[in-house]
Amino acid sequence: MVIKTGDPRRLGVPSSEARLNFDTELQELGGGPRRRLLMVDDEPAFELSFSCGTCPLLFRRLETAREKLSLESVRERLTGALDDPDDGGVIDAFGALLPEGEYLPLLLDVEPRLVIPGKEGDHFSGEQVTTWGIDQFWGLPEYPHTPYHRTYETAVDAGAHLYEFVVRRAVGRRSAKRGHIRDAR
Repeated sequence: MVIKTGDPRRLGVPSSEARLNFDTELQELGGGPRRRLLMVDDEPAFELSFSCGTCPLLFRRLETAREKLSLESVRERLTGALDDPDDGGVIDAFGALLPEGEYLPLLLDVEPRLVIPGKEGDHFSGEQVTTWGIDQFWGLPEYPHTPYHRTYETAVDAGAHLYEFVVRRAVGRRSAKRGHIRDAR
């Protein structure tokens, strides 16, 4: 549920300084399709599909995802409820991780639900199959290759819906929240 929407604002640091970034591998001559990547400190952390509206959504943790991303400066502030997106410098702290751009801060009330691929609540074997059908070649739903949390979803308009997912990555005995991926249709 949306609690409060902030005003659109410019956040971030120059792309070369951002800890989080999206990148695309260069395609080799005669090679297959390129991979779209979520980068953490210039290392590929997750493989993402291209969001073309008809392509399946994919996020796959890569072996190079070895770095924990944690914001100690706002950790305590995030243990309680925020009344405003700007409370306690949270937006500025997270904005410092992102490449420079226009962002819309939202304060959402979410209850993450852990989803195991192929089990009850899996977007890829549920809503995605209802909307796009199963893969014509394999005759199976898309497979996201990792458990994930469903957090927020809402209708955008009569023909579009926004889904938000949180992917966690294990690092030894530690884990770190990796962000969200939106599948808007």
